[in-house]
Amino acid sequence: MAQNPLALQYSKQTSWIWGHELEIFQHETSEMYLKWAASVGLVYRIKAALFQPDIIIVGDNSAAHHILQNSYDYVKAAGFLAAIRRVIGKCMATIEGDDHKHQRKLLAPAFTSSAVEGMADDIFSSVDKMTQSLRSTLVAAGGTNGNIVDMVPVISACTLDIIGRVGFGHDFGGGKSQEAKEIGSAWRRDVVLAISAFRDSPGKDILSILLNGKQYSKEKSEVQLTTTELLDNIVLFLISGHETTAVTVDFILFHLAQNPSVQRKLQQEVRTLTTLDQNSIVGLEYLDAVVKEGHPIRAGPNGDMVSSITIRAGQVLRIPWHLLNINGQIWGNNADKFIPERWIEPGGVPPVDMLPYGLWGGVSSFGDGPRGCIGFRLALLELKIITALLVRSFEFERTEAKITQYLAPTLQPFADGKASSMPLKVSLTAEL
Repeated sequence: MAQNPLALQYSKQTSWIWGHELEIFQHETSEMYLKWAASVGLVYRIKAALFQPDIIIVGDNSAAHHILQNSYDYVKAAGFLAAIRRVIGKCMATIEGDDHKHQRKLLAPAFTSSAVEGMADDIFSSVDKMTQSLRSTLVAAGGTNGNIVDMVPVISACTLDIIGRVGFGHDFGGGKSQEAKEIGSAWRRDVVLAISAFRDSPGKDILSILLNGKQYSKEKSEVQLTTTELLDNIVLFLISGHETTAVTVDFILFHLAQNPSVQRKLQQEVRTLTTLDQNSIVGLEYLDAVVKEGHPIRAGPNGDMVSSITIRAGQVLRIPWHLLNINGQIWGNNADKFIPERWIEPGGVPPVDMLPYGLWGGVSSFGDGPRGCIGFRLALLELKIITALLVRSFEFERTEAKITQYLAPTLQPFADGKASSMPLKVSLTAEL
């Protein structure tokens, strides 16, 4: 039987001006969503800030799947779109309907399985550069037995280098080039120059695909991507292809540092490889399990599923992504543990029809439906290569720093309150 959304429960309001939203942003990512879901269920209401209408929180897998599969009917809220467009412009993440379909059609050839396979050499090159630099830093510091290293800038420089190479054929020099240092303030100047240089390039990088799509559209008298739209999409690639991947690696390393036995097991698996290439790394079973386990943050509530609700047009819905991955009703009593073996051992993972819907592996990290992450194959390849090569050459141990996580504006690690910081004790492993 359908429920009226106004009858859905919500927690006691904490601020008459800020509603529940201030409490959400003052706590760690998803902390309040988890708390409320544990007490009132996976679908509930919260009070919005500044006297705006209530927001319905959707943590139910089936409901979220329906919304994401019909995302052209469930458009982004106007206020959210206005805010995010001021940051990343009019790109695939901020457009709707036919405009989105058109841009995705032009971009799709750049993210096929074969296209991503062609990016592997650039990824390996960037990761090799990172590991060599990290090794040199440790040796120079006399820290073969371990030095405290903030891994956030190390990983961020690597993923920036990768997206520069595979995204628009540009070398950021492992994050040390002048362009990389100025990327936050001067990206438009650099990218405009890159576009000028690439207009006649037959390259297979993402920018070349965009430019070729622009030319193809012109020949076919279709709607073209403007130069501004090209620039805006490059901002999206820099954020989604660089920042989010880097943060995921940061937290995977954190979990490995907290779980030495898992780290040793993964290191042993990686070191069985006689050849380091895409196929050998992608085929590693335990590495795949570690990457899957590193995406969700498990602290799951036990909640009752809602069969259906009836909503009015204009109702704002919010899907907390972590909540879809961490339902204790699905994952059981060890939902709060980092256990990659759950993805390998018989009965470790719930039946497919109980898992969160999504593009990959029973987790919702890459979304679902026609607006699911177009670059998820590239992101997974990056995650596996970076993790494998780091664990192969280095050992990671936790420090005394208290690590928390907040949205600022993407998910970020905080070390003792310091934003974008992940200090770990790093040491060289024995030579192979």
